[in-house]
Amino acid sequence: MENKKENNLTEKKEISNDEIDFKLIINLLIRNKYLLTLVTVLTTFGSIFLSKITEPTYRGSFQIVVGKKNNSSNGLSNSQKSLLTLTGITDDKDSKTEEFILRSPSVLKPVYRYALSQYKNRGEEVEDLNYKRWVENTLEIKFEVGTNILNIDFIDKDKLLILKILDLVSKKYQDYSKLDKEKELAKEKIYLENQQKKYKTESKRSLKKLNSFALENGLGNLDGLPILSKDSNEFNVENNNIRGITRTNPNQRGNEVMQRFGNQLMLLEKYESEYLNLSSVIKPNSKYLNELQNRIDNLRSSLKRPNEILIEYRELTKKARRDEAFLNNIEVSLGMINLEIAKQQNPWALISEPTIADKKAYPKTERNAFFSFVFSLFLGYLFASLKEKKSGIIYEFNELKERILCDYLETIFLKNSALSSKIITNIFNKNLNTESIGVLNLCKIEDSIINANFFKKINKKIIYTENIDFEEIKNCKDIFIITTTGSIKKNKVLLLNKYLNIHQEKIVGWFYLDKKTLL
Repeated sequence: MENKKENNLTEKKEISNDEIDFKLIINLLIRNKYLLTLVTVLTTFGSIFLSKITEPTYRGSFQIVVGKKNNSSNGLSNSQKSLLTLTGITDDKDSKTEEFILRSPSVLKPVYRYALSQYKNRGEEVEDLNYKRWVENTLEIKFEVGTNILNIDFIDKDKLLILKILDLVSKKYQDYSKLDKEKELAKEKIYLENQQKKYKTESKRSLKKLNSFALENGLGNLDGLPILSKDSNEFNVENNNIRGITRTNPNQRGNEVMQRFGNQLMLLEKYESEYLNLSSVIKPNSKYLNELQNRIDNLRSSLKRPNEILIEYRELTKKARRDEAFLNNIEVSLGMINLEIAKQQNPWALISEPTIADKKAYPKTERNAFFSFVFSLFLGYLFASLKEKKSGIIYEFNELKERILCDYLETIFLKNSALSSKIITNIFNKNLNTESIGVLNLCKIEDSIINANFFKKINKKIIYTENIDFEEIKNCKDIFIITTTGSIKKNKVLLLNKYLNIHQEKIVGWFYLDKKTLL
């Protein structure tokens, strides 16, 4: 019987360990309600009292719109903006990088020094307060998600100091925005000025080479220069025109050149015909005939390579046009940069002035009281658990049922003596008519109506005892046990089980006394 009971006890304990029985927790709290109330009241009101006497800390804040880099390039055409990308200045700084910069000493170190001076004036120790710790403990700087709006919060005990610090931070950010923009513009200007010098020289060289080639080959106007546009200042990158040179269709230029060579052929025929006619009437070594012969030779020489001349002319024209376009584009961009520098730079805009929140940042009395209440419940539960564990008293029916190594028979009720008598008599009558019945009552005397007088009313020969040593009832054929929770300790149950094992052939089972239920 003992081995069977022990196996059942082990199995039930394993099940109970896997599942949390909240009813047990509630019962424990109810049993220890006075202890729990004391701990909760002391802890909660202690937290409220500390919140009241602690010097409050307040929070101030403002918002600022952080401008994007390279604002100076606004208004430029796409081709002009493409030149500015060569400076290496791009808008690739994410909000985290910008946030880190705005938290750095390079921007806020003067504000930190001012804060230290104010702390010293208040008599506070600041020797161990470095810049990093100051920012972490007092400042909160972060972007609104998905925007370039920066939130700045500062906490301190002094509301006036909060407003001064926030005002200083806003000014430093605005100064930083202007300085940052000026640096970007200066870098762009230096780059564009260097490019201007480079392409001025290059454009002059390529245009001079084109003019020389045109004069040598008679590819320009009547004076031999390249064909110029009507408006010498005309420039439009999108239409592929440059200042001083009209960009015409290559086929059109080829037709013009071929037309020019056709005119030279006609001129050559004219010169040859004239030479033949005059040679018959003028001496061969005459000055005019020699000059006419030179013209004929020059025309013949130029007519031998029209394709080579046309290709080289196109390449020279293309290079001169490209150099001139770059130069003009750079000059336009440089003009825009100078205009931006000349204008008053607008700093980042504040979208909210520094203000202080109505509620104090610390301590938060309501929140502290709530967390203290929750913590006190846990603390009270812990104390109650330790107290009951130390006492060794069994308070739960299921645990009592698990520990007593004999059959549970029925529940009897403290608050209903008549019903309890009928239940016990019914159980007794189900057993054999024995000469005597032994009853071992392990309940507290003051809590139980189940005593010797109670059993006198039952028509049985009953030996009643409250001694766990079984000396008075060991000679009875049938033995019954009565017990309840909150009265018996674990070590007493252990002792009981030893006797149950010795007298197991006489043990019928045990009754549970319910002290609360009213039936």
